Amino acid sequence: MKAQCFSSPRVPLMMPAVHHLSQLLVWTQDSPVLTAQARAKELLIDNAWIFGGFFIAVAALVAVLYTTRTGVIARAAAKEAIRQPVFPLLLTISLVMLVFNTFIPFFSLGEDVKMMEVCGLAMLLICGMFLAIWTSSMSIADEIEGKTAMTMLSKPVNRRQFILGKFLGIQTAVLLMALPIVLTFAEIGRAHV
Repeated sequence: MKAQCFSSPRVPLMMPAVHHLSQLLVWTQDSPVLTAQARAKELLIDNAWIFGGFFIAVAALVAVLYTTRTGVIARAAAKEAIRQPVFPLLLTISLVMLVFNTFIPFFSLGEDVKMMEVCGLAMLLICGMFLAIWTSSMSIADEIEGKTAMTMLSKPVNRRQFILGKFLGIQTAVLLMALPIVLTFAEIGRAHV
């Protein structure tokens, strides 16, 4: 039977690896301590990549915001977005809903934590999307109506820099709104696990 299994030129290379992998899986199922330790190490490595990428992206955003003409427009757009009354309203609604979700009994057959996670991420997505849409529509409309876009574009700023600055400013405002939501979400999640 082994001769038939090793008849293909690719199988001899793959069979020992599959055999060792299956033995490793069986061995780790028998040892819950090793599984938990390996899982924790794997999560730490995955989270390190995520946090590292996040901090690099934030550092790049800060570098653009404070060193370019596009950044000047982005900072003005972010300040404008934060000053709008919809910003604290969305932030308050999302934080209240996150706290309220901890008291709602989800009838999910033991998957309450997963349902709370899905509701929290959906709240973050919806509030961030609504803020971005509201701010971008109001910002561009106010710029055109008040003729400040024409004044801005008469300076040594081209249209790409203007639009990119508005985009980065709105994304900065969404990031600043998402930060307290994510911290609250993490604290609530830590309390339930």
